Amino acid sequence: MMVGMVRYRPSIGDADHGARRNAITTSAMRRFSCHYADAITIFTSMKPESGDLSDFLQPTPVIDSDAPAIRNKALELTTSLKNEVDQARALFEWVRDTIPHSWDIQSRKVTCKASEVLGEGTGICFAKSHLLAALLRCAGII
Repeated sequence: MMVGMVRYRPSIGDADHGARRNAITTSAMRRFSCHYADAITIFTSMKPESGDLSDFLQPTPVIDSDAPAIRNKALELTTSLKNEVDQARALFEWVRDTIPHSWDIQSRKVTCKASEVLGEGTGICFAKSHLLAALLRCAGII
């Protein structure tokens, strides 16, 4: 359970667990309700920077979908597939099954950019999502 920036995780033998959890939850709810009206005002006044979705799908320093290795891998994995659903599934499953999570293999490699993840063959969860996003963009799947 998150409270502010502190995570509270009671131990199994914690007899006071329920009372503390309820007190923390009530306190967090009070803080949330005080700021709820402010959040609604902010969110409803926000305007997108662009009305064109393609502006948000351009390559970025982290999701470098313009990298040749990314383009080649996307083509290799999707060329024989007819529709976007099959292509998206193939790309997702390839990243999931081929690129191991760094922690799972106890790797000290730290990757972030999609091309780094593809090149090193490993990444933590957000790095793997960068690779998947880049592959999907290359395949023309939004």
